[in-house]
Amino acid sequence: MNKLCILLLIMGSYCVHSKSWNEVFSESNNLQFDQQAPVLINNKIIFKTNTANVPGLFSYDLETNQKSNLIPPDVDYELNDVIQLGDAVYFLIKRFTAQPYFQLWKTDGDLYNTRKVSDLEFRTGNFSPSLVVYGNTLFAQGDNGAILEIQNDQIFSHQVQMYDPYLSHMCVFKEQDFILFDVYNSNKVVRISRGVVTDMTDSFPAGFFLRSAVKINDDCYFNYTVDENRLQSKNILKISEAGQITSFRESNILNKYYSILEHNNKKYAFRDDTVDDASFIVQLAEDDLSELNEFKLTGTSPTNTISTKGLIFLQDYVYQTSRSTQYLLNGQLNLIEKTTVPWETEKPQVQRLMNSDNLVYSFEYSLNKFSLKEISNGDSYSELYSQGFEFINAVSSDTSDQPYFVLKNRETGIKSVFTLDNEPQIGTPLNGIWHDPELINQGLFIKQGIRQNSTSYISITMYTYQNGQPFWLAGNRDFSPGQTSLEIDLFDYRGTEFLELVEEPERNAFGSIEITPLSCDKIHLQLTHEGAVTEFDFSRINNTSYDKYCLETNDQSVTK
Repeated sequence: MNKLCILLLIMGSYCVHSKSWNEVFSESNNLQFDQQAPVLINNKIIFKTNTANVPGLFSYDLETNQKSNLIPPDVDYELNDVIQLGDAVYFLIKRFTAQPYFQLWKTDGDLYNTRKVSDLEFRTGNFSPSLVVYGNTLFAQGDNGAILEIQNDQIFSHQVQMYDPYLSHMCVFKEQDFILFDVYNSNKVVRISRGVVTDMTDSFPAGFFLRSAVKINDDCYFNYTVDENRLQSKNILKISEAGQITSFRESNILNKYYSILEHNNKKYAFRDDTVDDASFIVQLAEDDLSELNEFKLTGTSPTNTISTKGLIFLQDYVYQTSRSTQYLLNGQLNLIEKTTVPWETEKPQVQRLMNSDNLVYSFEYSLNKFSLKEISNGDSYSELYSQGFEFINAVSSDTSDQPYFVLKNRETGIKSVFTLDNEPQIGTPLNGIWHDPELINQGLFIKQGIRQNSTSYISITMYTYQNGQPFWLAGNRDFSPGQTSLEIDLFDYRGTEFLELVEEPERNAFGSIEITPLSCDKIHLQLTHEGAVTEFDFSRINNTSYDKYCLETNDQSVTK
């Protein structure tokens, strides 16, 4: 960022620049993206597809720009859950037999390394089998009580005889040592440690319903209510690795707490305030017995909570006004920003991108636009707006510095994967009409297309004059994602009259033109004809494409 922008930030103002959506790859006639977010691993994007109701799993290599079908299309199976652990992606395949079942598979994005992990069969029931990652451990579960635990390429099979264990209500102490909750089996809670199953249900009050579990340091915290009533007082039970059990109900200070949040290895909790009909987020001391800081929420308990490296994002819902309030807080629970929107019309999504722990991406749908808010280090933010796209999801990885976005073109309905960058590349953002204002009634039309074999090309038509008469040139050429310039051979066409239906006109080689995008709305052209080189800087004419593929970015200080 230049010195002027930095000075303006210090003064609490902002500066504006542009970023471009650079298309990586898109859907085609024989490939339709699934709604599930892709996975980024080993410089490959792995994504589910659902084309003509036939499931598939593909990888796209960002270095070679090659797509690979990891599983040949087969109507005899169904894909369920795709999740990353380390340098592998795990997924469940359903086989349709007399008694359908799922099995666990893995891949690194290469077809030759795509294989079945275990012969264990996960039967289906009230819920489909699911996958959950805790730290460096993967758990795969079926409702027949079968659980696979995978850690450091070791596989442990657990048969805990639970009807429908909730992996989302699970706390893992270490390898082969975890606590599970089964809502359909008399609200049963069990601990599995080295194959030994211990029933811990009696540690909870009669009629309890477990809502969440989280591990902080060496302790597991279980948030529960009574009789599944969301209006009942919520409480927390702490179970240590050694087996010691402590209820927050025993403390006059802590008995109104209903959920624990870990942020930068520090403990936070949510507390009810029945007098003000409000709730608070509070920071706890290490001994759990005193509050260090608190922040009052305007409504009920948060419906969405995300902890990033420098920030805590909260979203709550006020029943009386049917509005949603979003908060951005720092680790000391000081308010950075607060936004309130109607619940019915605005349903924001917030995602923490793994490769940028201190970034929060916030999406709001309004007036056919979505906005992208980028928070950095808690002291500055960027707001970006795009028209013509519908946000689907985002993907990032600990091994990549670049997040990728899946967006849907509102005009064509096609979903594509994009990067957001200061330097525009050859691709969809070039679509539109370009001209030099000094060249009257002359210009260039650019269109990106996709062939049946999924390769991309750029087609151009240049409108100009020769010997005082209208003269047009055309050409096209394939390109690969990531190119920052493209040279295209140009041809002129002769031999037809106005709207005359004849055979193809005569085509003559004219020269070539090299296109280099400079920004979202400027391109540099180098035209070569009979050994002479002419250079131009063209600007975009139609603002619709600009709004769609280029974002105005306001960098602002949040401390102003």
